[in-house]
Amino acid sequence: MQASGGEATDLTGFRGRSVDGSDARLSELGYARTRSSGQASYWYNPMTAACARMEASDGVYASVVMVPHGEC
Repeated sequence: MQASGGEATDLTGFRGRSVDGSDARLSELGYARTRSSGQASYWYNPMTAACARMEASDGVYASVVMVPHGEC
C-alpha cells in the first residue's frame, strides 16, 4: 500500500513531516501509537507487524526508523 509520506511497511517517508498532521495518516495506514518515551513514539501496524520509532523535534518527525516489532 503506497502512500504519500510512507507505506504500510515503511514509514521513513514521514521524516520531516509535521507531528500534528501525521497521526491521521498513520492511522489510515493501519498504525497505532503503542507507547512514547521522551520525544520518541512507537507506531505498530498489526496487519504487517511493522514497527516504527519516530522522534520529534520542533514539531516535526526528525527521525523515523523501522525497528523490530518487539520494540513496539
